[in-house]
Amino acid sequence: AVWRVVDQTGDHSKWIGGGETSVSLTAGDYTIEFQSVEGFPTPESRTITIEADRTTSLTARYEVPRSGRPRSVFRRPTG
Repeated sequence: AVWRVVDQTGDHSKWIGGGETSVSLTAGDYTIEFQSVEGFPTPESRTITIEADRTTSLTARYEVPRSGRPRSVFRRPTG
């Protein structure tokens, strides 16, 4: 999942790749936004609270819709 941090003033960070961490956050509340992935519903934004000198983790999943398989993002060459 590609994600970014939105602070209380609405400023946001650059997009961060899945599995990467952000270590420059000060204590406070932040919203985590997720980038869309073709064929999958985007996880809802989530609010997290960062506490001083503590590690905070968040897991989000892009899951196959119950209505069936997602569309493929890979296409075969024609010809």
